[in-house]
Amino acid sequence: MLKNQGLDFEAVDVKGWLDRLKRYNEQTPSAEALRLNPAVKLVDFYEKTYGHKKSSSSEEDNAGDGQEVKFETKLAERDSVQLRKSPNVLGSGLMGKIVQYWLETWPSA
Repeated sequence: MLKNQGLDFEAVDVKGWLDRLKRYNEQTPSAEALRLNPAVKLVDFYEKTYGHKKSSSSEEDNAGDGQEVKFETKLAERDSVQLRKSPNVLGSGLMGKIVQYWLETWPSA
């Protein structure tokens, strides 16, 4: 989906992404790392949430072990009028507009 919007990147599993994020955080001065890649601020959260294999064998429990992470929103949509009324970000062209804005405003390395 993001490649269709003009972004050039390598898709990696959660574990690979987390390993790269931690390595980047260790090798880049703190202020620069936060400016160029704000995700480093949450590296400890990501590590606790996605970075280890849990004892269960279900797909979501193995997210840090190369499995895709999916976020289920049906219950939240049931309880939130605004979520139910929100636009289809993926199918409406909105994602393209968001990516274009990022490309125009994100600081480059």
